[in-house]
Amino acid sequence: MIGTFLGISSRTVERHLHALKEDGLISTSKGKIYISPAQYQELLNLVTSNL
Repeated sequence: MIGTFLGISSRTVERHLHALKEDGLISTSKGKIYISPAQYQELLNLVTSNL
């Protein structure tokens, strides 16, 4: 569903989710994506530092 919404392949989504998980920026459980407040702050810093 994420890939369809963004207009990219599901393989690309999987690859990026795997990278985010490896970097500790997201967590997954039972096919769901979880973002803790600390992870959210890290993601926010990552996005704003690349503007």
